[in-house]
Amino acid sequence: MEFTRSVLDHSEKNDFIRISDRPPRNDIIFRALLFCLLHNTFALSSQRRQSVPPSDPQTCLQTSSPNFDLLARYKDSPSSTVPVKVIDVNTVPKVTFSVLSSCVTCSSNWAYNTLVNGGILPKSTSNPNLQCVSLSLLEGESPTFVTRQYPPPPYPGYCMTANVIDSTGPLVLAGNGRSDLWSLCPNSTASGRVDVVWSPKENHAHYLKSNCRDVYLERV
Repeated sequence: MEFTRSVLDHSEKNDFIRISDRPPRNDIIFRALLFCLLHNTFALSSQRRQSVPPSDPQTCLQTSSPNFDLLARYKDSPSSTVPVKVIDVNTVPKVTFSVLSSCVTCSSNWAYNTLVNGGILPKSTSNPNLQCVSLSLLEGESPTFVTRQYPPPPYPGYCMTANVIDSTGPLVLAGNGRSDLWSLCPNSTASGRVDVVWSPKENHAHYLKSNCRDVYLERV
């Protein structure tokens, strides 16, 4: 198997490839390794490693929540919001990778999200048999999802916490115990597509930290 484009430089809609037989175990491991290498990480996605210790963790109020969407609210302009959604960014045989993005022109196969025991499972109404799960949440990267017939257990690092901007407002999404590290960053390798990034960092291959805007992700 060979593919040379980064999973973050492709914003076109991809068709899923359905399979009927369980893929070999070594095929799963190889794809996971390749995906992590493309993101310039040094941890296997199966390790589900938390990159930034939650120095001031918020209390998780809910680790499960059915049928919700996400709305990004800018910290520097609380009256301004933009919807965010899971979009597919790369499909290789039998596997599709996705990220969380505010791209308004990108189509999405996922009508809504569910939160189950800390893992996010996007859902498709047109094809309810598709199985998409949260894959990883690393410092400086977009929340990543994978779709395949036999997906790994969802990465369980998400929960809903209190809204710090509006105490009477909707709950907000936290990643690795923090709801205050989300940003929207223009992706310079994907025609400026604005993706959600957790804890942006300097010298990243896909964005400039100075161009990112901090947000909270509200459940709606």
